[in-house]
This record gives sequence, C-alpha cells and structure tokens, in this order.
Amino acid sequence: MASLIGPSVVGIIYLVVSVVLLVLLFWLVHRKKGTLAAVLCTLLAFVVLALGYGFGSWYAPVDKDIGSDVYTEAEMDAAADAILADSFWDEMNARVLDIHYIGDEQSANYLSSVQGRFPDSGYTECAVFNTDFRSAFSAKNAAPLEPREVYTDYQWVLARADGGSWEVVTSGYA
Repeated sequence: MASLIGPSVVGIIYLVVSVVLLVLLFWLVHRKKGTLAAVLCTLLAFVVLALGYGFGSWYAPVDKDIGSDVYTEAEMDAAADAILADSFWDEMNARVLDIHYIGDEQSANYLSSVQGRFPDSGYTECAVFNTDFRSAFSAKNAAPLEPREVYTDYQWVLARADGGSWEVVTSGYA
C-alpha cells in the first residue's frame, strides 16, 4: 500500500539527485554565461528531470503481501507471477502497484465455486489475491479505465490441480 501513498524510494532518490544537479547546473551556467541563459537551462533541465521522475515511478517494484500458512513462499511467488503475466496488464495499459493475498481460509472458501464453474478441470487448490493498480497516463487502449487513476482491490482467483501450475480462472470486481 505504500506505493499508493507516495512515490517509491527510487523516485525520492531520483528527485533529490535531480535537485542537486539543478542547483549545480544553475550555479555553473550563471557563473559562465549570465542570468537569462542560467534560468533557461535550469528550466529545461527541470522539465527533463521532472518527466524522468514521473515516468521512473511507473517502473517501481510491485509491493507484495503474499504470506500463507498453507503454501510455500515459492508457490505464492508463482501465483503472483501468474497474475503479473496475465494479458490484462497489457490490454488495459496498467501497472500493478500492490498484490495481496486475502488469506488461506477465504481462498479455501472459493474452491467449491471454482470446481462448480470448471467441473472437468480437476482443480484441487485455490488462491485468491487482490491487486491495486494504476492506469497509464494515456488510457486510450483501455476504454473502461480513466487515465492516471488508482484502482484498488481488483480480485484474482487462481486455481491448480494437485500442486501444478497456477492458472488465473477469473478476475475482476465482485
């Protein structure tokens, strides 16, 4: 959830470095060429650095809260990877901010529903996650999403048969 509150640590470091570079640039140009050139160069550098900061936060790491008493860390990472590999993210031009597991007991309650919906699948295990994500700066490819919006608690139901690979069986808002 930290990524919803503010920029990533990488973004903050980028901003601090940018400010130091801007101050250094202003000092060097002002000393050599004059005030107008210093101001114009500083403004141009600020625009470039600010754009870099904004786009850099788009690539910040995904926060994960995927601990389980039933599944191993590797199994939960595989489930999270299945969610991240889903075509939804490319189709909606969105970026995952946070993945969180809803819990072992709640996930087990979904199993009978999944088995009823896919009776020939042989699914024996179920894991349910919620994701928070941000739509792109320009959501032209994602008609239902508003640009630059944060969407929370988008649900993912995954299932597998006897310890096999996790498969996304359904996703969306319930």
